[in-house]
Amino acid sequence: MKKFCFRIALCVAFASLLPANAFARTGSSDRVQFARDIYVEPGDRPGDLVCLACSIHVRGQTTGDAVAVAGSIDLESGKIAGDAVAIGGRLRLQGASRVGGDAVSIIGGVYRDSDATVGGDFVSLGGPIWFLLIFVMPFALFAAFIALIVWLIQKVRQPAEPHAEAVPTPRV
Repeated sequence: MKKFCFRIALCVAFASLLPANAFARTGSSDRVQFARDIYVEPGDRPGDLVCLACSIHVRGQTTGDAVAVAGSIDLESGKIAGDAVAIGGRLRLQGASRVGGDAVSIIGGVYRDSDATVGGDFVSLGGPIWFLLIFVMPFALFAAFIALIVWLIQKVRQPAEPHAEAVPTPRV
């Protein structure tokens, strides 16, 4: 059993060392960036755009979705064929921008010019209340759960106090 677990751990470690583009589809025009902004210029036609800790600037046209986590999405008269989702950043639709699917911004604002269009739903969950509910509340519940476990362990390990009737009284 130990050899089997060791082999599984070894395979997982080896797979984590492989570059991500080894698993990418051949001929894919998707773009994924970490801490480096993505720019789509006029004439560009990338597929899906995923940006972690950075922003997406679209002046051209995409054939897929655009997702920015801890970053913003700016459409400057650009077109996104699928959904546009910004988590922890703003979603700005300027000029004659078009989002074919849903336009969603969580913990950030949505700014839309009157010429901009959205084919699906338009959702904006901004403000500090959503930040507290989405990010702080799970940590607070986890901390309360840990505190409860520590309290229960301490309660079980404490010696029981003797009752008043069971304690002999000294004679004077």
